[in-house]
Amino acid sequence: MDKDSYLTTPELIEELKLSRSTIYRMVREGMPYIQFGRDKHFNLEEVKAWVETRQRGVGALSPGTVMNNDTLAMTFKCSTQGGMRRSNTTHTLVVISDHSNLKNVYEDKWMNDILYYTGMGLTGDQVLEGNQNKTLYESNENGIKVYLFEVYSPGEYTFIGQVALAEEPFQTDEEDQDGNLRKAWKFPLKIVGASYPIPEETLVETYNRKEKQAKKLDSNELKKRAKLTSKSTKHLKKRAEEANKDKQRNVRTITSTAYDRNPYISEYVKRLANGVCQLCEKEAPFKDATGEPFLETHHVKWLSNGGEDTIENCAALCPNCHRKMHYLILSEDVEKLKAVAQKNSEI
Repeated sequence: MDKDSYLTTPELIEELKLSRSTIYRMVREGMPYIQFGRDKHFNLEEVKAWVETRQRGVGALSPGTVMNNDTLAMTFKCSTQGGMRRSNTTHTLVVISDHSNLKNVYEDKWMNDILYYTGMGLTGDQVLEGNQNKTLYESNENGIKVYLFEVYSPGEYTFIGQVALAEEPFQTDEEDQDGNLRKAWKFPLKIVGASYPIPEETLVETYNRKEKQAKKLDSNELKKRAKLTSKSTKHLKKRAEEANKDKQRNVRTITSTAYDRNPYISEYVKRLANGVCQLCEKEAPFKDATGEPFLETHHVKWLSNGGEDTIENCAALCPNCHRKMHYLILSEDVEKLKAVAQKNSEI
């Protein structure tokens, strides 16, 4: 047997970008090797075939499969905890985007079918070393297969598909769990192969739940969240433009096309209007079920035309004026709302 065709443990560690303890664990689980004296040596092709065998159950998953947390952990042989779960056994990384937790400090945003996924770390600046942020950062080179799940109802994990980095990860300013501004890592993820289109009604239900939460916030907290969200959206759009994408929209593919609107911005703009339409300047025609004046948020430059979901692009309108803006699009109305939206952003 030709010893030169085998890798030493340090060489295998370098090739697979794994730690020594991980290699030892894989050996205990049956990874093939041969013994030369006191040292273990590995045939790279045999090792890759062994890993592939471990991944067969994962590879058989169909996008759209819904499972509970225990089933997910059993399938991938990973932890039941955390939003990023690495499995040394299956050589995979599961990333979970949880939209069901209304107190979640992570804001993952879809733009042009790319998910800008937030890294690990609840407080302080997020770092790459010592956690799975580094695993995801190097996932295009380290051979780890990355799989995306989204959660819209507590305890229900919907398999979206295999993903890969679409571009270089970057840092942006966001709040941490304690409300302090910090640097957060964003990982632009694109679907590899087949994916699951989330039903539009699921997104609408999630938005409505978040909208109810936004209504309960005091004005200072709402303003802070709306401002930070606007800043984050503008930053992501700039990144998309720098990556030479033709259309920068808050959009994802679902059973029909929908636009990713933020309830904090919507509620903040309506609260600034104080029950008065910002176009006709008349009081809202009626009150909603909670007794609040009924106004609707309008994007001055439509999202479908590349407009941003930011304070600078939003105004609060009565239903009549809102419909007017979508049917007539009079230039004088557009200019008035541009000025209104700019004023909203300066408050």
